[in-house]
Amino acid sequence: MRPSFSLERIPLDSMVRLSDKYPSGLEWVNARGKRKAGSMCGRWVKGRSYYVVRLLGETISAHRIVYYLRNNEDPKGKDVIHGLDNVSKDNRKELFIVHRNAKRRWCSRDNKWIIV
Repeated sequence: MRPSFSLERIPLDSMVRLSDKYPSGLEWVNARGKRKAGSMCGRWVKGRSYYVVRLLGETISAHRIVYYLRNNEDPKGKDVIHGLDNVSKDNRKELFIVHRNAKRRWCSRDNKWIIV
């Protein structure tokens, strides 16, 4: 998986869409093989503890795709992270973006990550 991979080069709208039904935050737009349209997009990677999606030969973290679709901003070169209160890494919840190597801490008062 390459976090620096550009999502702008993939026609995401014709492949996946945001979903409130699944913890990956995504569902398939079209049926293909055994996969049905509207079924959950992505699989849970136990060792890494997050969802990944295989698109056009690339394995991409589902939370990066969800962030891109919600914000229309490619997170290339940045970290997309889950809040500390999101231990299940549910992509339907709010995602945060920080620049690589930025020092950050969780602000419990505001319930979000802040850069220090």
